[in-house]
Amino acid sequence: MKISTLGAIALLSAGLISGQAASANFGIVTLKPGETQTVDISATGRNTRVCNDFFSSGPVGVTISDNAPLNLSPGECAEDFGERMMIQNRASGLSTVKFLTYNRRRRS
Repeated sequence: MKISTLGAIALLSAGLISGQAASANFGIVTLKPGETQTVDISATGRNTRVCNDFFSSGPVGVTISDNAPLNLSPGECAEDFGERMMIQNRASGLSTVKFLTYNRRRRS
């Protein structure tokens, strides 16, 4: 009985942790040349500020939800509204992207 209870608690804990990892309010993503990564921001959409790190080796492409794609050179930042973000490294070396979400309402 004691072992099965501990097993159930471990499974529930793992489920809660994986659910929290499904979306991100902030983060840093480092991409290899040509690599693409998708980040889930939230289920309902949020304002997101994304920056290509000044020391990245070149530009990155960022698309937040179905909005127009953004092309960010090293040191450039942009903001948009959405629930997910696709980042593509367009450089021949490593690129690092930093992002942060916040609750300000979308402008009409």
